Amino acid sequence: MASRSEGLSLPSLRALTAVGLGLYTIAAGADAYFTREGLGGRPDLEGNPGLRALMEALGVGPALALAKIPAGLTLWFFAAWIGRAIHDDARWIEKIPTLPFLRRWMRSGDRCWIALGPLYIVAAAQLCGAFAWVWIKLR
Repeated sequence: MASRSEGLSLPSLRALTAVGLGLYTIAAGADAYFTREGLGGRPDLEGNPGLRALMEALGVGPALALAKIPAGLTLWFFAAWIGRAIHDDARWIEKIPTLPFLRRWMRSGDRCWIALGPLYIVAAAQLCGAFAWVWIKLR
């Protein structure tokens, strides 16, 4: 099926996905590093109860890796799969929006950039988490 896409080419979509994954990796790594340093090996200071339990069972470093690596891979998979499906005009994509105006909007042009949104948003959130640790340390 020919694509109606006049916006992002598939190589551009792949490049933006790779950049987003790289940004997520750097931001999540920084957040994990500052979290590990900030907690000082004391998982009882972690605010997330699920992550705290994981830290108590596995240790701070392995728990952070176990939380951040699958999240990054899931975001990468979502961006690559959904972006490609939108780019290639997959009919099942148009069934996801339930409101008629959203369906019209999806059909009106290239929307593969929306697949990248979650990747970049979570990367930005990880970066905010890292900056929060830096801000706490500088106070």
